[in-house]
Amino acid sequence: MTIRIKISGKMLRQHFQKCSVAYIEDVCHGRCCESSKGLSVVVHQNEERRISGLGAKIENGYIIQDHRGLCPFKSNAGLCTIHDQKPLGCKASPFTFNDNRTLIVRNRYRLLKCYKSAIEPAPAYAAHRWSLIAIFGEDIASKICREAKEGKDAIYADMEQNVFDILWGNHNKRNNKSLDSLTDKENNMKKKGLNLYGTDLFGEAITPAKGIISQKFTLPPFSVLNAREGNWQSRKKRWLKTGIKSEIGRGASPGGSARPACDYSKNERGDGAGKPLAQTFTATNWMRKKGLTGGCSDGDPAVASGTSLFDPVLCELMYSWFCPPSGQIIDPFAGGSVRGIVAHLMGFIYWGCDLSPQQIEANRIQAEDILGNDNAQHPEWINGDSLRYIKKAPEADFLFSCPPYGDLEVYSNNPNDISNMPYADFLSAYQKIIHKSVSKLRENRFACFCVANFRNKDGFFNDLVSDTIQAFNDAGCAYYNELILITAVGSLPIRITKQFELSRKIGKTHQNVLIFIKGDPKKATEEITKGE
Repeated sequence: MTIRIKISGKMLRQHFQKCSVAYIEDVCHGRCCESSKGLSVVVHQNEERRISGLGAKIENGYIIQDHRGLCPFKSNAGLCTIHDQKPLGCKASPFTFNDNRTLIVRNRYRLLKCYKSAIEPAPAYAAHRWSLIAIFGEDIASKICREAKEGKDAIYADMEQNVFDILWGNHNKRNNKSLDSLTDKENNMKKKGLNLYGTDLFGEAITPAKGIISQKFTLPPFSVLNAREGNWQSRKKRWLKTGIKSEIGRGASPGGSARPACDYSKNERGDGAGKPLAQTFTATNWMRKKGLTGGCSDGDPAVASGTSLFDPVLCELMYSWFCPPSGQIIDPFAGGSVRGIVAHLMGFIYWGCDLSPQQIEANRIQAEDILGNDNAQHPEWINGDSLRYIKKAPEADFLFSCPPYGDLEVYSNNPNDISNMPYADFLSAYQKIIHKSVSKLRENRFACFCVANFRNKDGFFNDLVSDTIQAFNDAGCAYYNELILITAVGSLPIRITKQFELSRKIGKTHQNVLIFIKGDPKKATEEITKGE
């Protein structure tokens, strides 16, 4: 069993002295296993018996120093006497996970002589290649080194589950800090609610969900999801506190419609019942604030509709219900920042593709605001046509997207934008994108598309729901679940009287969340629930 992980290529290109017996004996004396507080060697519980059998004393997951104050396996010259047999954490020592489960070069290594006083400096992927081989094996380590040399900032690779368990467990052991001991940056993240690990997704005490089902699955996994209910709205507000803002330049999305009823004169977004939910930003104002350009106009409905963001609660549910832990998500119709940022805050890996360069730039700025400045910890957004670029996507553990609804809303003038096309042409391109996306999906994995039927210019429905199901079936994914997402009423009460009196058109306040399976759903579920 393997797990897909992300590696910071930028950190792999930091320069260090390559380890050698002569350098250890003459210069550094093997200080890499020591911290300012003394010996710091974590031994995962899976390795305790083996390491104890070699003669180490282990307490609370740490090797106890000997009478010299050193690791009992270290010679006076600083060399390891059990080099090939030492704990995996030692073999992997230059590398560790950060809180977003990205493999990075350990910050402590930049305090060592091999970083500051390198005699023959080499990039970390070369200087510490032995550790990469110990973690991934020769073939995958070679691939990682090659991609780091090519300049990639985000590198993806498969890691054995048992290796991941040890390294991630060691990371958690080392970083078991109290709130008082956190750095200012970490404290700020705590205050923003960005500590998405542990028993509470938002890193703070919350009222437990009522009922055993809700406690186990966040919200009941029933076929109707009601985004108007108090529990849903409360959770959505908590997500918005992380700093996620409106999907600039996008039309109505699950969980809301264009400027839900509140106070239009103040551009307030509401909950559909006249209560403000969050500040609404027009595209131009937000992009000006961030220093972006791109010819956006508040008069252009494609960029200034004031639409609500893709619902982060829907993202949370779909990821936690249908994607393996730390799994790779791909999104061929990426749109705004929400699906990517929620994925990374929950510890998943996200790759998305979108035609709009302004949208991609806005997403990246959002990621910096919320996730920090290290691009290796960000979702990967690609600017381009999915028909062309989906082949470059990584292998996926979950396929998740919300496609444009034909030409209901035109997002750009790009001739490759399927929202520009007549429905027949749209459907042809849409089917090809689904087929290519499914080819990237691993066996025994789920896919989810959030769609809705929409009216053509003559007022009749285009059956996008059925066409989506057919496209997935043709691509090799079986239709497995359907959920109805009840969305905010928004401005519908203002429009419905005239609409219904003139043509008997019913006001639409739901979307279809379609779930597909590639392979065996029981095996897919085993991957999701492993370790629970």
